[in-house]
Amino acid sequence: MNRLIAVSGESATQTGTLLVIPLSMSRGSLLVQAVSAEAAKNALNSCAHGAGRRLSRFDAMKYWKTVLKEKERREYKERFSELLNRSGNFPQGYIQEFDFAYKDSTDILTYQSYLKKVTQTTPVVTIKYTEI
Repeated sequence: MNRLIAVSGESATQTGTLLVIPLSMSRGSLLVQAVSAEAAKNALNSCAHGAGRRLSRFDAMKYWKTVLKEKERREYKERFSELLNRSGNFPQGYIQEFDFAYKDSTDILTYQSYLKKVTQTTPVVTIKYTEI
């Protein structure tokens, strides 16, 4: 049976161990495995913490307000209705974490060829700790 390790910059890339690479709150996480002990060793037994931000938090808010069309904002509201406040809007902290603020996750496996994708999770519901 494989062990499951959440990755947050720790050294954990032993061959066969399942690793969790968080993406964004709207894209879930990648489950990956190291396929080569030697390649993982050359990568200092580490892997990506996530896909990385494409937009700063400030720029994500600006993108939401000026670049996304009303139809696209409405689609987010339909998809993540559980995150809406009583006014029917998202708190800033949620908008800053949507997928448009993050880089494409396909590059993770391109640049870290010693990892193979096992699966990708799909979020069922998203709750930020600060909102509990």
